[in-house]
Order: sequence, then structure tokens, then C-alpha cells
Amino acid sequence: MNVPKLKLNLSADAIYLREFKPTEKAGYNCLQVDTMLDAIIKDYEAVDVYCAKMDTFATYLQNQNHILEERNEELSRQLLESEKKVAELRSLTGVSADLSQDQLELIKHIAKLEAALREAGVDPSHI
Repeated sequence: MNVPKLKLNLSADAIYLREFKPTEKAGYNCLQVDTMLDAIIKDYEAVDVYCAKMDTFATYLQNQNHILEERNEELSRQLLESEKKVAELRSLTGVSADLSQDQLELIKHIAKLEAALREAGVDPSHI
């Protein structure tokens, strides 16, 4: 989702520095004042639309953040489980903490096979 851009017709300086020509009677030219106020109203409407879009975008980002936080928690749990399995395998096999790359690849392969067995409804610890 792209962040919407806010485009205003007037700047604060343009509003502040705007001068109206006085009319022959006391007061200002109504058409000039009305034109200026119409431009200000359009900018306020643009700000309202922009704020609504930003609220929608903020909600979208909060939802995405929640999804990513849940995924992060799941991956952290999986990592912890894998680390426990590695420690258990080390203790069962007597392998030191300095595993070779081949041994690590075998452990990863075993973990994938165990996951496939679980998905198939088979408990790998009972094989």
C-alpha cells in the first residue's frame, strides 16, 4: 500500500500575506474574499481526505505489524525447539558443540523429515 501524498493549494504564508483591495465603499471586495475562502476550504477538505487515508494506512500497518509479530513468535518457538533437539542429539550421540557442516546439514535434514512425518500424522518419536 502506498503512502498518500498531501497536495495543498495554499501555504501558510500565502494565506497570511494575501492582501485584499479595499472597495470604494468601506470593506473589501467580496469576490476576492470569497475566492480566497473557497481555496482555504478546498485545502481543509484535502486535509480531511488525507487524514482519512492516513488512518486507513495506519490501520493497515498495525495489522501487518501484528501478523509479523505473530510470525516472529512462531519462528522463535521453532528455533528454540530446534536448539533443544540439537542439544538432545548432541547428548545422545556424544557429539561436541563443534559440529561439522555435514553434521549440521544432517540435523537440518532430519528436522525436515520429522516435520513431514508430523504433517502426515505420524509421531517421529514412535518410529
